[in-house]
Amino acid sequence: MSDNEQDIIYQTALKEFESGQLNAFLWQRALDQCANDAGKAKKIYLDMRMKAMQESVKDHVKVEIKKEIAKLAARPADFLNAKDLLKKR
Repeated sequence: MSDNEQDIIYQTALKEFESGQLNAFLWQRALDQCANDAGKAKKIYLDMRMKAMQESVKDHVKVEIKKEIAKLAARPADFLNAKDLLKKR
């Protein structure tokens, strides 16, 4: 990801954090990693949240790419394969 994309993801994670919209599981993991020091946990949490967001974006992109590939591979309704053509003879 480019620096700009990283900045956007960081700002989004930071806004979530500051508004209290924490991922409880990630927050607990962050606290566990730094002996419940909230200051240190914030940085750890933001790093973990950014990674989770990046994975979510990657997963979404993969799904959309697969949908587009399926559309391209789909045969039109009037498609006739070789067997269909032989039956019409």
